[in-house]
Formats: sequence, structure tokens, C-alpha cells
Amino acid sequence: MPDADVLEAGRSALRFFFKDFLHNIILLLKKTVFDAFNVVVIEAIGYTVHCYRK
Repeated sequence: MPDADVLEAGRSALRFFFKDFLHNIILLLKKTVFDAFNVVVIEAIGYTVHCYRK
């Protein structure tokens, strides 16, 4: 069985890795949602302007 300090260092490394990994995934997901929302809004405005000009 590894020493307690080694086990704690491994746990800390895994906590840091998963915290950083999940944080990056959440930020990417937020950016993707915001980008998709912006595309929908821009398309809707473009469609409205196009229909108005007809």
C-alpha cells in the first residue's frame, strides 16, 4: 500500500484535473449555447428585415 502522502497527492491531482476539465467543458458548453442563441437571433432579425423589405 502506498504511503498516505502519496495517496493524498494522487487524490489532489485527480481533483484538480477533474475540476479543471469539467470547468472547461462547462465554459465551452455555455459558449456554444450563447453562439447558437446569437445565430438564431441574427437569423430572425435578417428574416424580419427581408420580409419587411418585400
